[in-house]
Amino acid sequence: FLANKSDGGTWPEPPFYANPGNPEFDIVTKESPYMAVDGELFWSDQGGKIDGLKAALRMRLHHFTSFSITHSYSGYEGKRYSIDHWMETPLTEEEVRKENLPISDGYFRNYDNKPVERTEFEYIRDHLGYRIELQSAEYPNQVSKNESLPVKVELINRGFATIINPRPVYFVLINTSGELVLKQMTNADPHSWQPFEPGDPEYKPLMHYVEGVISLGKIESGEYMLGLWMPDADESIQLDSRYAVRTANGDTPWWTTADGKYGVNILGTVKVAAK
Repeated sequence: FLANKSDGGTWPEPPFYANPGNPEFDIVTKESPYMAVDGELFWSDQGGKIDGLKAALRMRLHHFTSFSITHSYSGYEGKRYSIDHWMETPLTEEEVRKENLPISDGYFRNYDNKPVERTEFEYIRDHLGYRIELQSAEYPNQVSKNESLPVKVELINRGFATIINPRPVYFVLINTSGELVLKQMTNADPHSWQPFEPGDPEYKPLMHYVEGVISLGKIESGEYMLGLWMPDADESIQLDSRYAVRTANGDTPWWTTADGKYGVNILGTVKVAAK
């Protein structure tokens, strides 16, 4: 990964080597938005020290979902190399915005809205794979039992890649006793939630929408939490909250049962009236 002009012999074809214009490199650029992509550095910085910002740019271009820290890191090699350098090198908001890298509005701020320093390593760690951010949620605050509950959610993916594994997306209602009493599957396809339109040279972030209508049926009147649940599709782990997608918003409540089931992003509350 990024070692010398050919990425350590991955793309040895002149004159473009590991750059756009090499047909093999361009194939990866074209296909990477739709599959899992992983990478690693050489052992012991063979090929030279790798710049963290340059690494982030390549990871964005090729939609990296994961990256190994086994090579060129003191934690495994006993000596300091590139990844150690990433862990110490500050990355500023200005640098990120200049390169049109993905960034949340508050990423360089703390809960008190004061500036916070980030390193190259932290930025890469936080943006590998998907980083789903809730933008808005539209729904009525009150509905009658004989009505339906329409919900529309707007999301942005601030990560380097889309969601790879299949996932159903539900709107759910949770009662005041902490029980998930109703779930409504939507037609949303998280695999299509690209961070930007593949091939867009400006890497403009895309908006994604989840819409659905919850049929209330015989639900009891009262107040409910409305949530967005994005579990794994595999039934053996579907109720395990550790495998559910949690939005990157720090102010979005995360709900699970007492024994750690579900994993729901809470959008707000809804009152279901008797009439």
